[in-house]
Amino acid sequence: MHLINNDIDFLKTLTLLYVEDDHDTRDQLGRFLSQRVGSLITAANGTAALAAYHTHRPAIVITDIQMPEMDGLALAREIRIQDSNIPIIVTTAFEQTDYLMRSIEIGVDKYIVKPVDPDRLLQALLECTYRLRIMAEKTELETQNRQLQKAESLGRMAGAIAHHFNNQLQVVMGNLEMAMSDMAECEQLADFLNEAMKATLRASEVSGLMLTYLGQTTGNRNLLDFSDVCRRSLPLLNATLAKEVVLVTDLSAPGPTVRANENQIRQVLTNLVINAREAVDVGKKTIHLIVKQVSAADIPTSSHFPIGWLPQHTEYACLEVSDTGCGIPAQDIEKVFDPFFTTKFTGRGMGLPVTLGIIQAHGGVVTVESEPGRGSVFRVFLPVIKEVQKARL
Repeated sequence: MHLINNDIDFLKTLTLLYVEDDHDTRDQLGRFLSQRVGSLITAANGTAALAAYHTHRPAIVITDIQMPEMDGLALAREIRIQDSNIPIIVTTAFEQTDYLMRSIEIGVDKYIVKPVDPDRLLQALLECTYRLRIMAEKTELETQNRQLQKAESLGRMAGAIAHHFNNQLQVVMGNLEMAMSDMAECEQLADFLNEAMKATLRASEVSGLMLTYLGQTTGNRNLLDFSDVCRRSLPLLNATLAKEVVLVTDLSAPGPTVRANENQIRQVLTNLVINAREAVDVGKKTIHLIVKQVSAADIPTSSHFPIGWLPQHTEYACLEVSDTGCGIPAQDIEKVFDPFFTTKFTGRGMGLPVTLGIIQAHGGVVTVESEPGRGSVFRVFLPVIKEVQKARL
């Protein structure tokens, strides 16, 4: 029963394409199906159905066989060529061996003879839904395993750290060698030693960023009004943006109270805004900054980092930074928090990893929503300190 309930719930999230040339049948079964799926698309013939398939990309297809313009089996064959996994259910008023054999050849999942019994149709749908749910869970598990293992990320991180340190230490060694060979010229000696010190500090900064990414942050944590911290950071944020980039804010007042290190929260905000600024270099140039309070149930359960995070509180402060830029390909979303991963400039790529490290150290989570060409939404969630919220009220 538990598995059936899971499949019923999962079916309610799916888009279904129902193809039937008979208006009365399409209307009757359409009402039945629309109450059990997330979205129902209907078509009266195979040609219209194929166009609807390309537009809506349904998860399941139900089609009659005998239809004008393109019959159901020809439609099933076209769809199966493009997607070998999509479940296809065919219905027919004629129980002919030829139809059945062609259906098996095409790879049709279910074959139902008319008049269609709604209960039998629902059972066929749930069997197809079960397969889709298992496939989705397997994909999610594979994603989690990739996130947990991070073998490729660790290799890239080690190589990038070696690259950075080698460059900076080369500067240190070169300047020290020049200082040693020009001991008589004291004014140049000071310059050489100064450059060596700057390079050493830059190398130390890379090390510090890596420790932050690993969650090994230091600093006092105090009770903070999340909105107020963001509001006082606006002048500096606006100074980092080009004139054509507009920062639109919606900061609740008073904002949710969190226990955090203020400098690190400012660093998170700056990193997210800079990341958004780079995404809107082309096209529309608007960045939205929102602070609000949400319940734990409102936090997305997919595309959240760290991957194994689970809420430990009922209410969370949410900082949302969204842009109208280029977006992130689906295959890259799980990589954006990897150290030194970037599609922008060589030597960049620590802003988002540092952001994740800070939020993780504070017991929070980061979520990402993005679509190529339509921008991205980054949200960070930190536990709300309820006692202070009540006192302020």
